[in-house]
Amino acid sequence: MKKISGKALCIILTFIFATSSFAVSGFAAGSENNIDATDGSSKKLKYDFVVSGGEISRVIYDEDGNVLKPTVDRKPTFGKSASLPSSYDSRSKGYVTPVKDQGNGGVCWAFGAISNVESNFIKKGYGKKTNTDFSEDHLVWFSSKKDSTLNDGVNTLYDNTDENGPYGYGGNWYLSSTTLINYWGAELEENAPYDSENMENNGHYSESERTASYAHLQSAECIAYSNEDCISRMKEIKTAIMNNGSVDASYYHDDYNLNNESYYYANKDQDEGIYANHEIAIIGWDDSISKYNFESMTGDIPSKNGAWLVKNSHGTDYYSNGYMWLSYYDEGIQTVVSLDVEKTSNYDHVRSYNGYNYVPGVVINYETENLSMEYANAFTTKNPETLKAVGIWTLQENVSYTIKVYRHLSKGADGYTTGTLVNSCTTSGTADYHGYHTIKLNNPVNLSADERYLVAVKISADPSGDGFLLYPFEGSMQKLCEEYPDDGYEEFNFEYDSNAGESFLKVNGTFVDTKKVKDKTLNNAFINAYTSDTPTPSSYKVSFDAKGGSVSNSVESVAPGNSITLPTPTKNFKVTYDANGGSNAPSSQDFKVTCKGWSYNSSASTVAFKCGDSYKPTSDTEFYAVWDKTAQGNLSTNKPTRSGYEFLGWSQDKNAGKDATLISPGRLVEVNGDTTFYAVWKENGGGGTHFSFSISIPNLLFLPFRLVFFLLEIVTFPIWVWFA
Repeated sequence: MKKISGKALCIILTFIFATSSFAVSGFAAGSENNIDATDGSSKKLKYDFVVSGGEISRVIYDEDGNVLKPTVDRKPTFGKSASLPSSYDSRSKGYVTPVKDQGNGGVCWAFGAISNVESNFIKKGYGKKTNTDFSEDHLVWFSSKKDSTLNDGVNTLYDNTDENGPYGYGGNWYLSSTTLINYWGAELEENAPYDSENMENNGHYSESERTASYAHLQSAECIAYSNEDCISRMKEIKTAIMNNGSVDASYYHDDYNLNNESYYYANKDQDEGIYANHEIAIIGWDDSISKYNFESMTGDIPSKNGAWLVKNSHGTDYYSNGYMWLSYYDEGIQTVVSLDVEKTSNYDHVRSYNGYNYVPGVVINYETENLSMEYANAFTTKNPETLKAVGIWTLQENVSYTIKVYRHLSKGADGYTTGTLVNSCTTSGTADYHGYHTIKLNNPVNLSADERYLVAVKISADPSGDGFLLYPFEGSMQKLCEEYPDDGYEEFNFEYDSNAGESFLKVNGTFVDTKKVKDKTLNNAFINAYTSDTPTPSSYKVSFDAKGGSVSNSVESVAPGNSITLPTPTKNFKVTYDANGGSNAPSSQDFKVTCKGWSYNSSASTVAFKCGDSYKPTSDTEFYAVWDKTAQGNLSTNKPTRSGYEFLGWSQDKNAGKDATLISPGRLVEVNGDTTFYAVWKENGGGGTHFSFSISIPNLLFLPFRLVFFLLEIVTFPIWVWFA
């Protein structure tokens, strides 16, 4: 029997908390934001890690020393099967690849993950048992080597020949998952073989081999956290095995608990924590396996019958040709994880800023009423691409999410501002399990070459559940505890890095660049974007929405590589005249509105291009005209007429009086829409005076009659004055 060696170490992480609001807004990157852990509502989170035998286990504490263990009382999802067989063996279905040997390397985490990837790959019909063999060595090597572009990874002096190097310091499902979801593997075994006898022969791959991949991991969901969860969620685990071919699991291994091919560990010392030290693949089960088969040198026996069928990584000379039974009631079982892969033809690219991950760094929110937050990553295309899916981490169960995509981010004085929201692709749902999830968008988003876009994610948790929300962000640096310097771990650190303009956290309604957070403890958000290259069409469609105006051609077809001149649309505000009781009002006029240019956003007030600019499309594009809010013009010089009245001027108020502020004919005016001007009148003589006298040659014949009337007016004047 091979002895599984191990060492203990711990990593302490503290992160920040910020109280956030969630109004729609843009980015702020120009000033440092006062986000820290000193306000009265914030608390600090501590991670403890224990590494032994190549498996890293995590424990989460609050600052008061209380264990933060997410609840597991939600409705099962994997366990929806109406009935399950009492026994099942994926080997009989041809889903299980041959047992391998990890040798003396502490790389069980890689062998467990790859075994599950292989089984799922076969179960989905992508390959067969005889031709599916992926490389553990490729996974180990590139999980521990920093990617030159992301600068996340292990900072250590050790290499692969040292027992504390990549093949000795261990890992877990977080590490394998983060590597594989970046499409760093799975590589073929024949291209990167693992030498279990001589570690010096392993690794040493060039950076160009990092992205060699023949299977794409799309999700890693933790079904159970502990033995208690395994028992209560037995149906879910069994269903996952049947659906995926196997599940990844970790447990505490000690030879004293082994009885031939059966294993059972009882935690006699309840004061001591249980930490997994080995990772395997569970490929089946049998409810009838007698509990007495598990009596070991310790004399312990499980309380009931039943066991999981385990594929181990110690070669075929151990257990039963490399397989063993693990009691359902083994108290050292820690995690059970379901892995899901797809063919490499699913997406061409994964856009990510997360190059390394023992466990996602987090910010913790202790609010009890508003357990939600919004965060985002901004990416830039090189060539035309189609965004089809988004990958996110959720660090608890039953987390609701909403994913939004904004195109054409514009850069202002204060950093990147929100671009055009693509409503059709907004996608919401619930992540039942803690882990990584690839979520297909409701509708794909076609992106142009050299386009900057934003993927924003809002997550929320039920306040009646855990009472806290874990934010999926990288921290700064994880240092090993100083209590283990004799083991050489003082030179072994896990580091994260990020650049300005990559990741954002929404604070007080604004997306704040993580590089501007006050105490500089946040790096990248855990968001990946999955894209495919957009095939070059015979032509691109460029559409123009004149927004109330008109354009000569609302749609133009442009051959790839060609450019068009952006048109100048026309738009007028109509000015009409109302004689307001008079007649001969001037004819209506059109005041020309100035077009500022074109924008990608229908509600934008700033332009991306000016009218007349040359534009070369790289995808179908829709432009929206941006207009001045007002138009100017000179009012007509023609005046209306009205018998007995004097025309004073024009007003937009129909009931304006002679004392109102009036506009004279011909004057320059500014209008903000279709406008009617009303004539303002003054009655001639001020009212009551009917006397007038004028003589013209044509009226001389009527002079006698006028004299008569004049005399009559003099006679009746006192009476007229009285009644006037």
